[in-house]
Amino acid sequence: AYEALTSLAARHGSPLPSAWGLPAELISIPVATFRDELVSRGIVDKEGKNPRARTSEIIDGLKVRGYAAEKDDRIWPIVKNAKPLGAE
Repeated sequence: AYEALTSLAARHGSPLPSAWGLPAELISIPVATFRDELVSRGIVDKEGKNPRARTSEIIDGLKVRGYAAEKDDRIWPIVKNAKPLGAE
């Protein structure tokens, strides 16, 4: 799920709203886009008992473990131990 999130953010992400006061380099995607990607990759079964609840469990798990953050229907990956662009 984390790889799906980072891949989507890299391909289709946009900066967070400046009004949120968060770093401009954070790139987010709509939660609905992430939900669709989880289904398309087979991580969530669209025909399963409750795919929306399963998606919420995955997102909550990513957030609890510090791999993602979410606000106002947008989600973005938290990159741990990353060097700033251009750093060696």
